[in-house]
Amino acid sequence: MIKKEETVYLKAIAIISVILCHFWGWIYEPAPILRLIGDSAAQSGVFLFLFLSGYGVMQSYDKKGLTNFWNRRILKIYVPFLLVSLTELVLEIWNYRDNIYDMYIRSTFLSALGLYPNNLLDSTFWFIPFILLQYLAFYLSFRLQAGRNMQNAVYIVLVFVLYCIFKRYFTWVRDNDIYGFGFWLGSMVSQRNPDRVKLEKSKLKLSVGIICTVGYISTLIWFDNAGLRFINCICLSSLEILGTLVISASGMALKWLKWIGTHSYELYLTEGFFFWHKILYDIAGYHYLGLALHFGVIMMLSFFIQAISENIRGLIHEVCNNFFKHGEQKSE
Repeated sequence: MIKKEETVYLKAIAIISVILCHFWGWIYEPAPILRLIGDSAAQSGVFLFLFLSGYGVMQSYDKKGLTNFWNRRILKIYVPFLLVSLTELVLEIWNYRDNIYDMYIRSTFLSALGLYPNNLLDSTFWFIPFILLQYLAFYLSFRLQAGRNMQNAVYIVLVFVLYCIFKRYFTWVRDNDIYGFGFWLGSMVSQRNPDRVKLEKSKLKLSVGIICTVGYISTLIWFDNAGLRFINCICLSSLEILGTLVISASGMALKWLKWIGTHSYELYLTEGFFFWHKILYDIAGYHYLGLALHFGVIMMLSFFIQAISENIRGLIHEVCNNFFKHGEQKSE
């Protein structure tokens, strides 16, 4: 089982990988091998986000069932997302202020709500409708009054249907087939609950590390092949998970990595905004100094967005609780 603190470390690795890929892929022209590694790392970063989401949802389901399933997740996803996306919407309207009818109004507003796959406001926001679809597949499958095997059978069918939708509509990432199954893989690994002690104390750890390293290097050479890219992502993600387990077992506390991981979702949102508009790079330059400014600003903003989001969620919960209490008193 992956511990909660370890998932935080992995989320930090994931968001750092995505940020570096954006920088090396569209901002700064590094050596070809560095760009290739960046693309590979970004793929594993997105996969890790999906994998950990599926892993966490299954862990929660095994403990609490589907109680408050949507309440917990919708607020956690939507409140910080809307803080950023509505800002994007205001900027978009301002840009089209003199010719508003030239703007794709319906698609733009659906994008601001996170309900448009090929997001017009920010291409990085494809993740929002995609993760909501994954939640829906999970919810429908495990809501069935049936055995776990039947639930899993229905689940894989729904995931495959979503994969077909993913290939057709999520145009920014349609070449990364592994994204379509990342959430599902995480939930399956969570169910299997492998023997952690055996992995940490036997030669299996070394063997897995060697196999994944060889597999990663070999498939990196042919990264243009979709099937090998799938394997490359599995190998790199496995190495990242294995490395995190080793660090955790050693008792090493990486506070900076934990802090980044704690704010990873907000970092994803703010990084997407400043990568899409490139405001900070225009100020500091399209080089590593610009990257340093970019990272520093989005870290500070993600801290404030998380704090504001928690206050808003708390207020929503309070209003809802008061509403239901008032309704119960009225019925009495």
